[in-house]
Amino acid sequence: MYLHRITDNRITETLHRSFHVFCEICGENAIKNIALVTTIWDEVPIEIGERHEKEIEERLWGTMREEGAIYERFDNNPASAWNIISKLTNDHRKLTLALQEEMIAERKSLSQTRAAQALYAPLSSIVASHDLIHQHEQDKQSQEEKTAALLNSL
Repeated sequence: MYLHRITDNRITETLHRSFHVFCEICGENAIKNIALVTTIWDEVPIEIGERHEKEIEERLWGTMREEGAIYERFDNNPASAWNIISKLTNDHRKLTLALQEEMIAERKSLSQTRAAQALYAPLSSIVASHDLIHQHEQDKQSQEEKTAALLNSL
């Protein structure tokens, strides 16, 4: 079950990343057992919520919905919760998540899984940028030291 606050008015990079990690944890075999659920409908006017709902569908959830994930609104009451749970438990089939398959059957460590790679990909890019800046600063300092040494020798 993936929960999304309908009050969130933007699809951010962080939201994209967390949803991508969720997808990698579940894997393609689990799509029909996934519920995409919007929450906090009681805190937003219905027309705004429906506009956000459409954007989420178009920019985030569309492919999963096409492949069989269910979509539900959580109306902040027990009946709504039980409705969502019953739709997820109707099939009663055993399901292995992609993360489980990778760690158990393929004997990968957590850091070697697709989910971890999806989670850490932005971090790797930040570290690489930091390393490049650090190297540039070292090169600049080295050039300044060489220039100072040359000027001192004159």
